[in-house]
Amino acid sequence: MEVETERKSMNGISTHAPILIIDDVEQIRRLLAEVLSQHDCVLAASAEEALDLLKTNTFDVVLSDINMPGISGIDLVPQILERSPDTVVVMVSDRRLRRGMMSPALAFAE
Repeated sequence: MEVETERKSMNGISTHAPILIIDDVEQIRRLLAEVLSQHDCVLAASAEEALDLLKTNTFDVVLSDINMPGISGIDLVPQILERSPDTVVVMVSDRRLRRGMMSPALAFAE
């Protein structure tokens, strides 16, 4: 599935940056898309669905839940950055992080 995005520029800054929102909870995906409605948002219910979208699309920002069934958000980070090194990845969670949980993603970023 290819996503078409409209980009408008003000002083060289994209005002409609394409954002991929990944969360297994539909209400959270929709809420984030509503909050970010000035951007072109594409929603994915899982990391696996997001990886399919990343095969044919480039996103300026990926906003992902950390705790998801299947591939976790932490395990997804290296795969996103491997495909699109300039993409900004923001991780969110409704749960407290366990100590050391971020180390795989941080190790890849270094």
